[in-house]
Amino acid sequence: MKSFMASSIINVAIPIALYSTLSLMYFNNISLNTMSLGGLIVGVGMVVDNSNMVLENILIQFYKIKALQKEAIYTATKSLLPPVLSSTLLLRLICKAIYCSRNEYD
Repeated sequence: MKSFMASSIINVAIPIALYSTLSLMYFNNISLNTMSLGGLIVGVGMVVDNSNMVLENILIQFYKIKALQKEAIYTATKSLLPPVLSSTLLLRLICKAIYCSRNEYD
């Protein structure tokens, strides 16, 4: 992405995701350990990946298809909602399975 504004959106999304995750961990008395830090790293990677996909699709809609700004945002987000949601839910299910199997052997 050659746009400063598009890159800054991703740069703002990362601290917001980390801050909200760390505050939820704090209020639920979840400690920072190797597993939780690994999960945070995977989460940041997913935020960056999903943000890049959505922003690239918005730019494609805006420049190549010549859609209006709001229409480009709506169309791009609507078309990428199923893949982004399914990849996020899949990761959530994998983490839940790991958590359940870990508690089973304790």
